[in-house]
Amino acid sequence: MTAPGIILDHTGRLGDWGLNLGGPTNTLYNSITTLRGRSRDAYRNNPLARGGIDSFVSNLVGTDISPRWQLDNAEQKEELQELWSYSVAEMDFYGTTDFYGQEESVCRSMITDGEVLGRIVDVLNDYILPSGDRILVPMQVQLLYIWHKPRTLNSW
Repeated sequence: MTAPGIILDHTGRLGDWGLNLGGPTNTLYNSITTLRGRSRDAYRNNPLARGGIDSFVSNLVGTDISPRWQLDNAEQKEELQELWSYSVAEMDFYGTTDFYGQEESVCRSMITDGEVLGRIVDVLNDYILPSGDRILVPMQVQLLYIWHKPRTLNSW
């Protein structure tokens, strides 16, 4: 005899109620490729989804996310700002956009793909940019989009 209100029946309406004992990572493990494909397809083919994502990206990133130097020394602050201004244009490892374009790309990839990886690349001071100029700040950021990461890899 069971107490009233306790349901122990495994047949009828509750018989096919599938309980999943795995967590969210385990649940998404087998369907992440489908989920990403649907998300990319919605961005490409659905004007409402594309407009929503574009609006979110522009509200999050705006014109840019840039540093604000909290220094008392005005000369050092000005020098840092000048170096930052020069390095923004040469920050992209592939040379296709500037740092602010990378910010937009990262935000958009986070929404449509779920993640994007960034790698800081130390560059030699004698590195020559495609424009023929020498790189001023010896650092670039390489974005590795999700198709570079194996689907089954959960941690690095």
